[in-house]
Amino acid sequence: MPARLTPAEPSPDSGGAEVVQPSGSGESQSFTAKERQRALSYFRHAACKSHLQRMDEWIRRKLRCLRLKQRKRAGPIAEFLHQLGVPKWRAWIGALSGKGWWRLSGSPPAMEGMSLAWFESLGLVSLVQRCEQLNR
Repeated sequence: MPARLTPAEPSPDSGGAEVVQPSGSGESQSFTAKERQRALSYFRHAACKSHLQRMDEWIRRKLRCLRLKQRKRAGPIAEFLHQLGVPKWRAWIGALSGKGWWRLSGSPPAMEGMSLAWFESLGLVSLVQRCEQLNR
């Protein structure tokens, strides 16, 4: 559920302008697919392809990180990467690297197994492609 905004009391140094703050603390700030589409529609006229590309890369890496973290240990990680088409020896080298989840998600075996094609097969919408569709 998106954070609701509630009007706050104007501060003395704001010149009487109304300030809007999120209500409640600790509410989730996650975006739904509809909100993401709305944001893209808003920014479709801006020249922000490079920003969207970096955001796409970050989202894919974060999803790789979460997927690896769900596997928890080296054995299941290696098995998962092998099922995605990574050679068994490379999957084990990646799984046994001892690096943290974020760094592991940027490793060549993880990026080879969870490639762009894999994300597209799962239905992940590319922000750059969506922006290009809107600008046609």
